Amino acid sequence: NYMKGFKRQNSFLLLCLLFSISVMLFVASNHIALLILFWLCMGVIMSKLIGINTSWKEANEASIYTLKHYVLSTLFLSAGVLLLAFQSDTFTINDILSKTDTLPISVNIIASVLILVAALIQSAIFPFHKWLLSAMTSPTPASALMHAGFVNGAGILLAIFSPVLFKADILLVVFIIGGVTAIVSQFTKLLQVNVKQKLACSTSAQMSFMIMQCGLGFFSAAITH
Repeated sequence: NYMKGFKRQNSFLLLCLLFSISVMLFVASNHIALLILFWLCMGVIMSKLIGINTSWKEANEASIYTLKHYVLSTLFLSAGVLLLAFQSDTFTINDILSKTDTLPISVNIIASVLILVAALIQSAIFPFHKWLLSAMTSPTPASALMHAGFVNGAGILLAIFSPVLFKADILLVVFIIGGVTAIVSQFTKLLQVNVKQKLACSTSAQMSFMIMQCGLGFFSAAITH
């Protein structure tokens, strides 16, 4: 009923349904092609939800701005995962992770950094947090999906590839990045006058706590978070 009377109500509801399906399929994917595809689908659909009001110039600009970030995140994820796939000569996540110990340390480090950057962009972690502040043009139901099922996809991603992160030994870097973002987000929140902007900063801070948990190796806690 929230969107009742809005000319694109049916399109909005359909996009919400497709977004939810994309998130679930991303989590369930074992083949890297599906993982990358649904990671991209999540971003594309969310950008459509952010700019659902096509007659609002600010919403259109926010949609384009966020889409650029989501595509960039997908490129980093693709590069990291494909590097692991070609080096391990397999294209399923379970098989890739089972061969992590046999891969050169340099491959694990490069792949880990690429996957980490993809996660940081998606979770609006500093310095990629500005897209989340611009995304407040989305209707409140879309914001709810964004804060509850989109930005924390990065925690799922890092948990999936946790063996690679352990092997690359970059967890301390992950922890520091999360800690810095937690501080920056909390201070930025104090400067906001709009309730939804405050919520965006709060979400960024919560995601940084999740990243910190990953950095400590507490991936189960990060998923629970």
